[in-house]
Amino acid sequence: MKKILSIILIIASILSVFAVTASAKTQREQEITVGKATPTVDAEIDMAEGWSAPLYINTMSMSNCWSTAPQTTEGVMYFAYSEEGLYYAADIVEDVHATYIDGTPTDGLNSFVYSTGSDDIDYSYGYNGDVFVLAFDVERMWYNAGYTGNSSYSPWYCVGLFEDGTAKMYRQIKRNGLDITEKVEVAATVTENGWRLEAYIPWDVVIEDVETCATREPVTYSKEMLAAGDYTVYAQAVYHDRFYDKEAGEVDTWSRYAAVAEWQPDGRPGSESSSINIPCYGFTLNMTKHSLEHRVITEPYIYDAGKVELWCTECGEYVDSYNKSVENNVGEFDDVKAKQWYSESIRYCAQHKYMDGTGYRLFDADATLTREMFVKILFNLSNNSEFDFTEDIPYTDVVKGSWYENAVGWAHLTGVTSGLSETTFGVGKSITRQELVTMLYNFCKYREYNLDIREDALPQFNDVNEVASWAYTALSWANDRGVVSGDNLGNVLPRKTAQRKEAAAIIERFAEYVVKAEYATSAMFLY
Repeated sequence: MKKILSIILIIASILSVFAVTASAKTQREQEITVGKATPTVDAEIDMAEGWSAPLYINTMSMSNCWSTAPQTTEGVMYFAYSEEGLYYAADIVEDVHATYIDGTPTDGLNSFVYSTGSDDIDYSYGYNGDVFVLAFDVERMWYNAGYTGNSSYSPWYCVGLFEDGTAKMYRQIKRNGLDITEKVEVAATVTENGWRLEAYIPWDVVIEDVETCATREPVTYSKEMLAAGDYTVYAQAVYHDRFYDKEAGEVDTWSRYAAVAEWQPDGRPGSESSSINIPCYGFTLNMTKHSLEHRVITEPYIYDAGKVELWCTECGEYVDSYNKSVENNVGEFDDVKAKQWYSESIRYCAQHKYMDGTGYRLFDADATLTREMFVKILFNLSNNSEFDFTEDIPYTDVVKGSWYENAVGWAHLTGVTSGLSETTFGVGKSITRQELVTMLYNFCKYREYNLDIREDALPQFNDVNEVASWAYTALSWANDRGVVSGDNLGNVLPRKTAQRKEAAAIIERFAEYVVKAEYATSAMFLY
């Protein structure tokens, strides 16, 4: 019976692999508090001027649209508003490490591109270099007026930077565009690894643009309401990424990224609609009456993020908080430094939704890996999350409704792992490297992967005698397939407690070296 169920689950997981392939990779919606302020528009982004907490642009918050090129851009956005208009800023990092689906790195292929004129490449973004786009829907007025289907857009505000240092803004709606630089304030500058911009759009311009662009059903914004605060804005960021194509000798489009909501207002996934449509706007801005001051509570320390609190300078109330990232962090997490041996593995596992963080934008790379953590990782790899496996869990230490409950039920049912006893799973218990590999080996049995060992190389390690007899075959197989290696002293460390960063590296290698090979031989592909 279990064999039949295994086959059913394998088929279901294969089908869900293709469902994942067709959908956008997004993280949950980001939501921030926006305060009243009048920052100077000079492309400096001075946090003392009342900007909001950051919104993050990265592979977990943005969907790659209309392109097969990987996302090589990340950054942060900030907002403020006054009685007269909306302020926003963005600090963009270009040429972030990524790889094509075949593993080829993109390093050095895509950097910032100045605009030199109007958009004669795609005819939608105003200018022909890199363009940063903001669109928004106040209180879902556009959505509630019936702008819910494909090709439902509110006005786009497109910013480009020219070689002479001039920044310009183009208002676009369905190719009915207009350069509005003289009506707004906009500044931008090139940085060491990308570019930075600030912009101010008067409410009068926003109201005029809405009236012009709402061609099917009227949408009416009130300046009194916009100036007062206490309302919600649903915003969309689109980055139109250009690059210099050396072979063609000209600038072309690399890709486009958009902040897609996890869920549309009607309950459908954001991935089921075009990523730039109004129902998919992925950022939530709570426009408060407060004026914000950023207070650093704790500074980041080595691999631990710090904390910043937002307080109102007028009423003295606490408003919100956010992480202060470690220096040179990866875009997805505030506590993971870039260019560490494990950094890209963590990004890989997060982007593919194999591993979750331990908190908002926190990964805790050095933390001990527990049994339920690794079972959840394997469950994520199985693509069976739409099924319920919680009915017959025999373990009394598994908490009902917990984030790991369904994964433990799946692992018990499929034989990926058993409990420490008939009634105890071992929730919270750390896992060793050889225990981790044994679970991975059992996962391959469940998926009916090829488990042949081409060469047993374990005897070459100094500590091979420490490998438990029950783990030897699994560890030999993992080493043979390049999934697990030893340290630079010639030890395979079977009894060492595994850390989360080690798990990320192992899972990346497993997905690349084992899973892809299995799907290739089955005329299928994982991603």
